[in-house]
Amino acid sequence: MVNPYHTKRTKELDDNSQTKNDKKDALTIAKLVRDGRYYGVYMPKDIFTELRVLTNSRISLMKRYNALKNTITAVMDEYFPEITTVFKEPLKGKASIQILKSCPFPSLILELGVEGVLIEIKKAVKKTVGRKKAQQLVEAAKNSIGVDYGIVSAKLKLGLMIEELELLIRQLEQLEKAMDQALDETGFRNIILSIPGIG
Repeated sequence: MVNPYHTKRTKELDDNSQTKNDKKDALTIAKLVRDGRYYGVYMPKDIFTELRVLTNSRISLMKRYNALKNTITAVMDEYFPEITTVFKEPLKGKASIQILKSCPFPSLILELGVEGVLIEIKKAVKKTVGRKKAQQLVEAAKNSIGVDYGIVSAKLKLGLMIEELELLIRQLEQLEKAMDQALDETGFRNIILSIPGIG
């Protein structure tokens, strides 16, 4: 492998020009290799290959997961920005996810009232969920500054995104479980995880 930055700088040094074409690049790379200005490629084998594939898959999934979270947050900021005063992280708790699925917007919350909201929350959380949360949600809905048009299509859009988010969460759990097993097989698990900043 030859560092692309070295190629660029060497090429400029050769003819004092920033022009580039395939022939010129190939010649520069050949010169760098001849002079020993390259490095070998590490190709992982066995369990390390598995771990690399799993890690790359997780990185890709995390990008999609974060992009989706940002899009959902943007929709909620438009229609019901006050939800974060009731649920600090609406995309984390079971109760808040249930609210986002069933009655995510102020008009829908007011339609259900405190009792209706409480019923929706209890569908997701078996423990005694405070009536206080339901009352807070209704109060926030009453004073909301969110837009009140396009509710039907926005609810459908949000529902589809929540569905996709839940799928990504399940896939991430599967991947992380496989990564855990692969890391065990390397025999370096405890050493690697003892390094601060590596999870």
